[in-house]
Amino acid sequence: MLEVLTWRVSPRAALRRALRATERGKLPRAFHLLSRAARAGIAEAEYRVGRCYLEGAGVPPSRADGLRWLERAATHGYVEAQSLLATLLLQGLASSRHGAADPAIEGGTRPAARLFSSNDSDGKPDFEAAVKWARLAAEGGSADGQAVLGYILTSGPEAMRDLEAAEKWYRRSAEAGCPQGALGYALARSREATDEAGHR
Repeated sequence: MLEVLTWRVSPRAALRRALRATERGKLPRAFHLLSRAARAGIAEAEYRVGRCYLEGAGVPPSRADGLRWLERAATHGYVEAQSLLATLLLQGLASSRHGAADPAIEGGTRPAARLFSSNDSDGKPDFEAAVKWARLAAEGGSADGQAVLGYILTSGPEAMRDLEAAEKWYRRSAEAGCPQGALGYALARSREATDEAGHR
């Protein structure tokens, strides 16, 4: 009885219960608890609610709702959300056409009602928004974010390219055990060796 009262009062307790429910495969129950914690502004819960919507885990899938919750978590500094948001922007699955994916939004004060409707995405990468989120994630210590930032600095628009910085981020990502970072670092080193051989 005390445990039930605690989660009703404490959003953090709701998050803990949601994680246990997820482990047991009780996804609708987990989503209900995550939603409570997310509405209280807990960034990890916001991220997990976003993932639930994107994956259809315990709730009908909705890209618009998933991306809206991801952006809230990213704006609140949750690096996993920042990294995933950057990846989705690169894949053309999200758009910042209405100023949505802007990490300068302080405290999520900009209205979120139409941030990512399914009509907003034109299927083209949004490198400008992606690099902002990837940089925040990378600087926050996310190995995935570091790999994404390395990719943008290697393969993004010409004005964004910085191969030296890309190699640095790929190396940090690889050192943290990220496979994408290791691949990027290996390719960067290979390109560097090829360039050196060509200048001999």
